[in-house]
Amino acid sequence: SILGDKTRMPYLSTRKSCFIRPSPSSGTLGGAARSTYEAALCSHVAGFPVTIIETVGVGQSEIDVAGMVDFFILLVSPSSGDELQGLKKGVVEVADAVVVTKADGNMVTEANHVAAEYVSALKLIGMMRRQREGSWIPRVLTCSAKTGEGL
Repeated sequence: SILGDKTRMPYLSTRKSCFIRPSPSSGTLGGAARSTYEAALCSHVAGFPVTIIETVGVGQSEIDVAGMVDFFILLVSPSSGDELQGLKKGVVEVADAVVVTKADGNMVTEANHVAAEYVSALKLIGMMRRQREGSWIPRVLTCSAKTGEGL
């Protein structure tokens, strides 16, 4: 969408230390455009120490971006049925953290419920084996962009 990134991120888009570049996927599978990795490298060389890559929406086959980043966060909305999609193998297996969004107002209870489902799902599909191997244990968190809680 035209200016979609800048209208969704009004605070960040006005900061001199922040550069926002839309990168349409052009139908590319994997969750990001073919040039996304190169764009991230360019931003690092240009002096931006942190690069956030937002995918077009993640399904089972759209996990290629996990190989481009240091930390992969799966964002889940509490009321859209995403929790069922996320339970599929693939995207949950590569996630370093799962964050349930919109945890404010009348959605707090639902967000906490979805977060609890993800904790159970991670245990069920064997993600906790990482603990035995001495590596990162994926965390499940909630947040609210409206209130700033959990950000």
